[in-house]
Amino acid sequence: MPSRNLMAIRRRWWLLPIVMFVSLFGGYMAYAVTAPTYKATCLLFVTVNSQTDPTQTYAGAQLAEDRIASYLPLIKGDWVAWDVIKRFAPNMSAADFQSRIEATAEPKSVLINVSFSDSNSQRSAELATAVCEEFAHVAAEIERPNSQTTVKLVQKASAPAYPVSPNLQRNLAAAALAGLLVGSGLVLLVGRIWPEGEPDLKTVEPDHDASERHRSRGWLVD
Repeated sequence: MPSRNLMAIRRRWWLLPIVMFVSLFGGYMAYAVTAPTYKATCLLFVTVNSQTDPTQTYAGAQLAEDRIASYLPLIKGDWVAWDVIKRFAPNMSAADFQSRIEATAEPKSVLINVSFSDSNSQRSAELATAVCEEFAHVAAEIERPNSQTTVKLVQKASAPAYPVSPNLQRNLAAAALAGLLVGSGLVLLVGRIWPEGEPDLKTVEPDHDASERHRSRGWLVD
């Protein structure tokens, strides 16, 4: 015989699409009311000011890697932030500005990716480029007077066409999964709380004594 859970699903399956519809609608509304966030990225190139002697190639590459590791936290530092805020974003706090900067570099690479996140696509590109340009100046100041490395801006940031968040497809997928889980749980819960109308799974033994009494009284005919 079908299990009680299967019977509950058969009787109250209509709850599942209702819950999923509500969940999908909620996911879309969350997408619609959330302010978009755009991320623009520029590219910095770190070069080593060394001789052309081939024996110095490995040492120069190692020096560039070491410099990049030390440059990454400086890109998000106060020196860069205050100078860029002063010129481009006077109404933004330093903490807020620094939280929007992201600086990354691949291992064994002399390139630094610098990103800036903002609710305005064009402004995210402008501030990302400003951060890169300002850091190139800061790095030059730090390296003086005997500069061993040079930081150059090799690619300015361009305004992104699409936001990185919110993501409509990701929102709807998460909402659909949540609706499926919640809806299935609700169907089973309702089936356990109000099991009326569902057959009892226990086998009912016939009452032979009652049958004999009915037959003796003429209520049953063989």
